[in-house]
Amino acid sequence: MSKSNTLSHAITSAIRAAHQPDSAAALPQGVRLPSPIFNQIRSGDYTAAYHSLRTLPPNHLHRSCLGVCALRIGKTDEAIQIFRGLSLSPGTTMVRSDADDVLLINYATALLLGNLPSGALDVLGEIKDRDAPAAVQVRSAINQWASGLSFWRRWDWKLNHIEPPNCVVPIDFAPGIFPLAVPPSPPRPVAGTSSAPHAQDQITLSDR
Repeated sequence: MSKSNTLSHAITSAIRAAHQPDSAAALPQGVRLPSPIFNQIRSGDYTAAYHSLRTLPPNHLHRSCLGVCALRIGKTDEAIQIFRGLSLSPGTTMVRSDADDVLLINYATALLLGNLPSGALDVLGEIKDRDAPAAVQVRSAINQWASGLSFWRRWDWKLNHIEPPNCVVPIDFAPGIFPLAVPPSPPRPVAGTSSAPHAQDQITLSDR
């Protein structure tokens, strides 16, 4: 299996295991971000990570992470361009045959935040796992938004998938899925206290 196919397989498997927006399977050995950038993402400093990622060679991993950071700091137009370039065959509107679910869900999320819910649904129609948690979140946000439209706008949306001009679909989740495992940053100890778990949180062998 080629290195690119191995990476694609790892990212595809991520969405099947994901339970949180940042959750993904580990990448193959040798495919990783520089530690400082990984730690910026892990700590939620997406602005710093965005600027750091822009200095790296534009491979698939770097561009994907850059797109997610762009989503999370409000650079929606740039995120759309990034994920469009990764998802579509050059010069066409056809989805690449090797585009995995994580990538397509990120592209759909970018289109959603770009006020193009119809485009988001079109892209989600290309994913393999329709029940992927992040895909369900995007569809739920669109359904919630559509339920608040006026009668004729809602009817036009239902029949023709035509969104009103300048529509905004609110979301209640962190947009984008990083294509690598991002564990939560450990809590910082408070001065004068221990960083160890409280006694009632500790589990001994006899408790198992």
